[in-house]
Amino acid sequence: MRNFAPFNALLLQIQKLGLMYAASAMDGRERFNRFPKEGARPLLILWPFGPVALVYDMVDTEGEPMPVGMNPFAATGWMPDA
Repeated sequence: MRNFAPFNALLLQIQKLGLMYAASAMDGRERFNRFPKEGARPLLILWPFGPVALVYDMVDTEGEPMPVGMNPFAATGWMPDA
């Protein structure tokens, strides 16, 4: 969920606990060739200069397989043991 502002990430977690990756229908279609399943429940986020936007949990979509090893919390670099 690193592509969402912290407050929107919080809103998404409140709506669907454990959500790992969400995208708008257009973003899911263009980036992953995936489409919301019939009856999939959209989730609300706040949108700049507009009231809200709808996004979908990628688990609630169908289409091409998700990329292997996709990690929403990916990080690189060295971390000391302390």
